[in-house]
Amino acid sequence: MFVAEIKKKFPNSYQVIAGLRQKLKVYQFDLSNIVHDLKLMADSTSNDCVKTARVLGLRHKILGKGTMNPEKDTKIWGQMIKKMIENLDASIEECDKIIG
Repeated sequence: MFVAEIKKKFPNSYQVIAGLRQKLKVYQFDLSNIVHDLKLMADSTSNDCVKTARVLGLRHKILGKGTMNPEKDTKIWGQMIKKMIENLDASIEECDKIIG
């Protein structure tokens, strides 16, 4: 109905308007994909934060038991830092794909 009304009211401009509507559909589809990708990245980041908090909780339990020693603490922090760097690198790579 909308297309018929445009064709009737603007017969000379119909092709231009139809072309613009088609491009708009493509842009909306692309934007929808980008939003979906960003949502997945946000979910992944959120999950990574939960994992980090869980590791810190385990560290807290070890501290509470009094069994923490410098080697364990160094190992826990080293693993956490390594994992966080890997997660940031993966996020940067995904962002570059979306932007590029």
